[in-house]
Amino acid sequence: MSSSKFAFLGPHGTYSDLALRKLAPGAKTLAKQSLNEVFQSVVNGEVDAGLVPIENKIQGPVTETLDLLFSFHDKIHIIDSLTSSIKHCLGTVLSDSPLNELSEVYSHQQALDQCSKYLGNSLPGAARYPFESTSKAATLVAEKKLAGIAAIAAEETILNAGLHVREKDIGNISDNQTRFVIIKLGQPPADKLSKLGKGEEFVTSLILHPGRDRQGLLFELLEIISVQHRINLLSIHSRPDLVGGFVFHLEMEGHISDTRTSDCVKTLTNYCQEQTADVAKVIICGSYKRSTFRKTPFDSIGIIGAHGTMGSFFSKFFEDAGISVTACDIKTKITPEKLVKDVDVIFLSLPMSEITSITSKIAPLLRPGQLIIENCSVKHAALLKIEEIVPAGVEVLGIHTMFGGDISNLRDQNIVITETQSCGPLAQSFADLLYKHGARLTKASTLEHDKRTSFVQSLVHFSSICMADVMRESFSDPDELEAFSTPNARRTIETLRRVVAQHPTLSSDLQTLNPEAIEMRIKFLKKVFELTLSLNNADTEPLLKTIEKSKLYFSKDNN
Repeated sequence: MSSSKFAFLGPHGTYSDLALRKLAPGAKTLAKQSLNEVFQSVVNGEVDAGLVPIENKIQGPVTETLDLLFSFHDKIHIIDSLTSSIKHCLGTVLSDSPLNELSEVYSHQQALDQCSKYLGNSLPGAARYPFESTSKAATLVAEKKLAGIAAIAAEETILNAGLHVREKDIGNISDNQTRFVIIKLGQPPADKLSKLGKGEEFVTSLILHPGRDRQGLLFELLEIISVQHRINLLSIHSRPDLVGGFVFHLEMEGHISDTRTSDCVKTLTNYCQEQTADVAKVIICGSYKRSTFRKTPFDSIGIIGAHGTMGSFFSKFFEDAGISVTACDIKTKITPEKLVKDVDVIFLSLPMSEITSITSKIAPLLRPGQLIIENCSVKHAALLKIEEIVPAGVEVLGIHTMFGGDISNLRDQNIVITETQSCGPLAQSFADLLYKHGARLTKASTLEHDKRTSFVQSLVHFSSICMADVMRESFSDPDELEAFSTPNARRTIETLRRVVAQHPTLSSDLQTLNPEAIEMRIKFLKKVFELTLSLNNADTEPLLKTIEKSKLYFSKDNN
């Protein structure tokens, strides 16, 4: 990009100028007095591309940019995006003039708004005057040389104007950022023009123009994106269409060349043609590298046990999410010790009986700022031991995926989250990643988890194994029961098949490593013996009472 010529909202020294120099150092630039002029300079070929702000972390969308994207949608497209830090400073002509004597503050309106808390607390009596840019405000204050006037701009801009920096980072939030997009002449290409870096992903920008009002139109269009095609919608903003209606600006994950994204756009377009007689339209503004205000604190995950059922599932899941995956298993040459050195997150997908020994091997190599995750069915057996072994500064998180590896995605799948005292931003970001892709997350302590899973896993497995063995001893061929099976029986037999088909180590671990499983089995066997003895004596009353109590328990009216 350094050989291209860019237009930006000037003059030199604005945040747009600083962002452009960050994006393309050494590139030729052309300062414009308005965002409309930036767009016009791209359309008339005066420059190769333009940089315009589209969203601020504090104030949200830059509405003028959204309106111009709609106005010029048939002439330009977005090719890239970037975020740039916004650090507002207060500058004055004199280095030692009392700040409480300032009577006026000059800056761009957005900068004044973004520093409203500081101005209200520190300069409550100073009048605020908006200018076309922060750079113009700083230049004018320097030219007037008046001690009672201050400017708000970037530190570099304050110094270049010849002013003294009196206060730094005076914005309402310390990590304020603005997102910029690069616009270029022509229609969006259908292929991916650039490679993504590690942990990056594409976003596609659309404008939905309803044309005229119709009840439920936006809902139905969004349903196509989120429900029918299961694409994550990143943002939506509405703007007037200048004829009394609205247009909707959307950003969704994926590149237009991706099958799922292109299919979604085709469905949206077909909907507009068939259901609205082309009154509604779908406008593609471009597909480009996504730039976010919040950076994921990790971009690499190492999976120990990567070729098991759940390890394989999560290897693909993380890779599809744009995260670098390093696999460690008996089938790979990478050892657990080597893996730990190269990744931010260690994901243990191992039999519970192996967790302690593996963690003991890698613990000396773990460093503060890493996250280690165990995906075990019993937290008492694994999570508590990991907490004891790992060094301080390492985050430890327990998860329990309540499904097998034969699913295609996480949508509506149950995952139990067990946090520890060491959980921090990495653990939270990992949970956010699961939630973002549709998982239903439930938090539970170690004790809560093990008590509940002692029934839904330990006892279900135990009773299924026993039932399967009774079935085996009673019938030479399981198909003998097919013609006699009700829908309930078929579901039960399928459960028996699934349970006995699982790895024997899992079955034995569920029975021996969960301390709550002992009491659950005793309760179960006690109930079985009680009902068996009464029925053997032709006494059905205990059975009927048990059924009635359970019916009430499962009733929706049960309080």
